Amino acid sequence: MSNIVLSIIIVNYNSSDLLKKCLNSIEQTCKEINYEIIIVDNNSSDDFCKIVSNYKEPNIHLIRNNENKGFPVANNQALKFAKGDYILLLNPDTELTPKAVKNIINYLSNNPKVGIVGSKVLCYNGKLQNTPIFFPNFFDIFFGVFFLNRIFPKSKIFNRTCIYSHNFKKNKEVDMVSGCFLLFRKKVYYEIGGLDENLFFREDVDFCKRAKNKGWKVIYFPSSEIYHYAGGSSKNNRYSVVYFSRKSRVLYFRKYYSVLTNILITSLTFFEMIFRIPFELIFFILTKNSKSQTRLKAYFDIIALLCKGKN
Repeated sequence: MSNIVLSIIIVNYNSSDLLKKCLNSIEQTCKEINYEIIIVDNNSSDDFCKIVSNYKEPNIHLIRNNENKGFPVANNQALKFAKGDYILLLNPDTELTPKAVKNIINYLSNNPKVGIVGSKVLCYNGKLQNTPIFFPNFFDIFFGVFFLNRIFPKSKIFNRTCIYSHNFKKNKEVDMVSGCFLLFRKKVYYEIGGLDENLFFREDVDFCKRAKNKGWKVIYFPSSEIYHYAGGSSKNNRYSVVYFSRKSRVLYFRKYYSVLTNILITSLTFFEMIFRIPFELIFFILTKNSKSQTRLKAYFDIIALLCKGKN
């Protein structure tokens, strides 16, 4: 297909039921756009092949991995083949609403200094999802470790980085937008490269930061809405969520912040694990819950990783 305007990249891992809804929403809402879909499957064990086989459109391309290579690596695989002038990284556990994509593409075409745009993200019950829009600092992580951002979700101090404490009604230049819907110019990719493959989590934060450092604007576009069933694939791998989110936290701060801040972040992460283990251990002994056992393993593995000093 020639003259492709938009390349939609979806990385799937055991999310076939949600992927089906996602593909249906694309088909229904992007009819006025010349697009292609590149699906990268990270060795799913569910009905992925059966679901995708029902879509015979020539604009759907499939890359199958024989192992779970992770979100950043899989996206980078697809980025190499993307033909569109604009690229949308889209989670399989999302659904688009009418004109959600078209309005952003129109906005980008009229604003050449804007490189990345993100939509308003809603939970499936229609409530606003608490997605990040500003880069984190040490205090943001500190407040998160002690759940202050959850206790006071609308506080501009304890939940400064996320949309709950701002809820912008109009387009707003921000630091970053959520990786569940990340729409950007292909020029941005050519200039800064793909996602950092060392960051299993926080790859969206890093991508936006590198774009901002090159002078591109990042815009939160609230008139465009999507629905996000948060953690559609990550719920199937709770070890990865716990382990790689902390590992990526340490790596991200090491990449961009001072030595002192890195020491503080590493120490805070270590303390977080030490703090959580006794409570999780008691819960596991009382309930024999397998999810609790998985979290415990991740906590101990994080401590071992931090002690080695090689992350």
